[in-house]
Amino acid sequence: MHVLIVSPYRTVAPHFETELEIAQRHLDRGDRVSMVACLGELKGCDFNPQADRSICENCRLRRLHGVKSLNGNIRLRGIGAVASDNDDLTVKNIDDIEQLKQIHQEGFDLGYAALSSLVSLTRDPDPDLQQHETALGDISQNAEHVWHAMQRLLSRRRPDRVYVFNGRFATMRAVLRACQQAGVDCYIHERGCDTRHFQLFKNRLPHEIDYVESRMREHWHRAVNNPHRRRVARDWFSSRIARVEKNWHSFVKDQQQGRLPAGWKVNRHNIVLFTSSEDEFVAIGDCWSNRLYADQATAVARIGRDLLRRKRSARLTVRMHPNLKDVDNLSTRRMAAIDLPNVTIIPPKAPVDTYHLMRVADTVVTFGSS
Repeated sequence: MHVLIVSPYRTVAPHFETELEIAQRHLDRGDRVSMVACLGELKGCDFNPQADRSICENCRLRRLHGVKSLNGNIRLRGIGAVASDNDDLTVKNIDDIEQLKQIHQEGFDLGYAALSSLVSLTRDPDPDLQQHETALGDISQNAEHVWHAMQRLLSRRRPDRVYVFNGRFATMRAVLRACQQAGVDCYIHERGCDTRHFQLFKNRLPHEIDYVESRMREHWHRAVNNPHRRRVARDWFSSRIARVEKNWHSFVKDQQQGRLPAGWKVNRHNIVLFTSSEDEFVAIGDCWSNRLYADQATAVARIGRDLLRRKRSARLTVRMHPNLKDVDNLSTRRMAAIDLPNVTIIPPKAPVDTYHLMRVADTVVTFGSS
């Protein structure tokens, strides 16, 4: 088997290490392994948007050291030079996000891809495209370059399998879409259930909510005869409640166990709503489109007003996701500014216990991937 690992840039731990492990597994099986990576050609990246030379050099040397540590021969090649002329860019003079989302290039959802990286860079689900015009131009140029480079590479080399990280960021999504167009299986890797495991998603983004739900149900039913099924599932959720950091840092470790928001009363119908980090799913694709509400702040305000009219005894408590603790944008400000007599907004940094809220609430509602 010819395996190609595409790594547009050396990602943060443990993802580059995951690529090395994948490479070593295939080498141990006798497969031919190649790696295509940015060796300084791209105009910045999601982890180095300003193209700082010292960061680029650290990335390049870390990659070379990692590849040399493998037991076996692996071919490492650069992704190729990026043209400096912006006149032919597909994404330019765009000032509307909905217009950006509609931009496709030969089957590649370039607009969504570029928006995803820009949103991650700014931590803003509704970034000002004019203010960030230069960054958007660099992101889309990198994505287009990787898209065309992959088309040529897949046509000439025709690997049996391609691996790439995450798939949501602009250049990574370019790899996935090029593989899908060429009919080459693309395996997206992401962190797994703990630091000793990783996940693989075949030809799909790990953020596609319907697909992930179907996988969860498939694995649950597949283990129907496993006597440890319920214990394993229970232990996983129990460890989250106990603030055990298994595959990522705990967002609730700084919260005070058992603490409830001021004014909490048990003699009323308490509805607790948990928000998500809107910037993490706003640019995945149409699968995340909400047919009822434009965004989370709009939803909270409307639900609060509806409750006032129909069930005045109900209280809506909104727990803003702790991942938003250092984020200040229009979305978080709109949520914090909601002022209704039956709505309590808990800021991301507040030490209120998320899991205790779930236990004492009469009704629990979640947004996104909360």
